[in-house]
Amino acid sequence: MSRHVYIAFDRFKDSPISAAAWMAALAQYPALQRPPGRGRGASPAGVVALTADPRQKLSLSVYGLGEAHDPSRAMVEAMFEVASKLGAGVYSERCKRYASLEDWERRSRKYRQAEAARRARLRRNSRWRTAWIIGVPVLAMIGALLGW
Repeated sequence: MSRHVYIAFDRFKDSPISAAAWMAALAQYPALQRPPGRGRGASPAGVVALTADPRQKLSLSVYGLGEAHDPSRAMVEAMFEVASKLGAGVYSERCKRYASLEDWERRSRKYRQAEAARRARLRRNSRWRTAWIIGVPVLAMIGALLGW
């Protein structure tokens, strides 16, 4: 679905992922590096970023789930690698497991198309609603002025 993508054990039942297992799996994947930080803005220990795109971050949540917000294709590819090293799966925000990177792409594309259609429908409905909210009182005032 692409908004949030998680790494978890067997449909979240056997999670949490331990911090030691998380760090060991991340150490085996060189495309993920701990982002640099200074002082109070330093990244927590379980947070890593793609070396190619440091804005793409993967972190271990307080619930023991690996999570990424709005991940790119490269980040999801890295998530599948980390999940395979952990013996875990990659899941959507609706707790449905992704079978492969292609499955993530297909479902994300479908989700984005559905969201675009929903937004267009809301815009169209709000235009009609605005027309009724403004139009009915205006017609009533015109009718009152004309003595209908």
